Amino acid sequence: MNVVKLLLVLVALLFSEYYVFSQEVVHVRERGYKGYIFPKEHSIWGFPPANRYTPTPQDIALAEQILRENIGAEYVKSNQRQWVRPPINRRTLNRYVRQYVGYLTDDNEIVIWINFW
Repeated sequence: MNVVKLLLVLVALLFSEYYVFSQEVVHVRERGYKGYIFPKEHSIWGFPPANRYTPTPQDIALAEQILRENIGAEYVKSNQRQWVRPPINRRTLNRYVRQYVGYLTDDNEIVIWINFW
């Protein structure tokens, strides 16, 4: 049964990676982080196009600063699964490549979702 579950997870990951990586993104690489900014025009599951926002490199730098200052605090909670190795913390942050997705709240506040992989 574990083999079947693993196979299903692998197939799902392949399809999701094809869906995400087939879009045009902007690569950012700075000291301490690297990743990809997804523009607002591209469909990302769970984010309606009407509320989407394309983060700028300055937005990403600010988000990374907030992340580094608050990782492990109540402000930046860790929702890690047990299979995530190494755990995401101050020491391991730079090991992960990021995906940045932005959207606007009803009050026009910018929210940047950072996905680590």
